[in-house]
Amino acid sequence: MKFKKIKEIQKVKAFDPKTEVYSVYEPTKGIFFNEVFIPLENVPLDIIAIDQKIFTVDGARCLKTWEEGILTETIEKADLLSPSNDKWVWKYYLDKKDYKNYFNILDLEINQLIFKEYIPYKLYAEKKYHYSV
Repeated sequence: MKFKKIKEIQKVKAFDPKTEVYSVYEPTKGIFFNEVFIPLENVPLDIIAIDQKIFTVDGARCLKTWEEGILTETIEKADLLSPSNDKWVWKYYLDKKDYKNYFNILDLEINQLIFKEYIPYKLYAEKKYHYSV
């Protein structure tokens, strides 16, 4: 990786060392692809490169897929299932009847949910982080 001289100090939020893509939140909000700035309303908090695709996730849980600096897909309330799998994503839902969070897995190739019913988010959190509430 090479260091680049920039005109002004920028506050970086996320950085991918393989691709050198990074997001900034000051002086403006956006993402840099090969020194090309793309302004964004919500700054990516995470940047993950898988093959030729770059995935970003912002604070509003919006998953965006980029190819060569071009936004190709946006999925609301989602996150990557794994840093090595670009086929499936977590999809989050809020049940307005009981105000509980649920999730399912979305297969991006066929654009369908994997589980027949939604799984409570609490169950996932307990299994992943090994704690109980």
